[in-house]
Amino acid sequence: MVVSGELDVVGGELFVAVLDHVRSSGPGTVAVDLSGVSFVDTHGLTPALQPDVVLVDASRVVDRLLTLMGQPAVGAGRRPGGGRGCT
Repeated sequence: MVVSGELDVVGGELFVAVLDHVRSSGPGTVAVDLSGVSFVDTHGLTPALQPDVVLVDASRVVDRLLTLMGQPAVGAGRRPGGGRGCT
């Protein structure tokens, strides 16, 4: 799944809806690329921190918020791997 634009309260709700749709297609992990995200807050990022979500790439603003939240940045080995997703 590729996410771009602003991932805030409003975008976070849409992100959750799309994640739920992808999850409904079967068990497994969901690969998420946040490299196109230009703005993010905790409401938008929290759904990406679920155990079945693997962040495969992230923009600088996403990595910065991950660090502020006490999570490793994507480039620092944040749950590497693949998964199913959609674009």
